[in-house]
Amino acid sequence: MCSDGLHGVLGDREIEALVRDADAATACRALIDAANARGTPDNLTAAVVRMTGPMPARTRPSGLGEKLWQLLGARRST
Repeated sequence: MCSDGLHGVLGDREIEALVRDADAATACRALIDAANARGTPDNLTAAVVRMTGPMPARTRPSGLGEKLWQLLGARRST
């Protein structure tokens, strides 16, 4: 998660490369340093959360989400 001082200053692949093998504190510092090196036009904040373990199963939306799902012709198993 980042503020507008980082978003748009660094690309997604660059962000991934900076954080992939780093602990959270090191990753945040690397993101902030890289954005500052690019001359970010705004203040910036970065937070890194490492997700581990399997992803939970996604359920099919209900209500308005279901209607949009049908309109877009999306198909997936639940």
